[in-house]
Amino acid sequence: MSEKFELSLGEYLKTIQRGEVVLVEYTSDEPIHLILHMILRYLKRENIPVVILDVLDHLHMFRNHLKFAGVPTDLIDEARVIKIGGIISDRNVLGKIDLTEDPAVMRTKYHKTLEQLANEHEYFVRVGLGDGQAFENGQEPWDLEVLLGTVSRPMIGHEKSWGDYFR
Repeated sequence: MSEKFELSLGEYLKTIQRGEVVLVEYTSDEPIHLILHMILRYLKRENIPVVILDVLDHLHMFRNHLKFAGVPTDLIDEARVIKIGGIISDRNVLGKIDLTEDPAVMRTKYHKTLEQLANEHEYFVRVGLGDGQAFENGQEPWDLEVLLGTVSRPMIGHEKSWGDYFR
């Protein structure tokens, strides 16, 4: 991707307000791993803390796509992570949420972890990877609504962060 594109992406990221959630939809033939890398690089350059929400081990997939493309994975390796489902261990895991838990328990764990970040930092960014995949594997539409309603939606308007979700 060109330097001009990266500068343009950085300019766009500067316009995102606290409390907003940005959904990045993509197909399998798009180099979304490079977009993620550019976003993480921008956040590091701007000294903005980031937490990656790793739904069903998508972080592992993004890391490997970067590695296969010859792009350093240090920005992913250094990031703090909240695991939502999945089995692959990552460094810097702040919390784990089991998708078989009661929605109220999932929400409590998620928000407790985010409050920990809010207490440590004036401002941070949530980058979600694979949120749509959690429910495309035979789960009921109601399950998606439960997760979105108890975990994701309450973060809209959170004054200490904004979210960028890759789906």
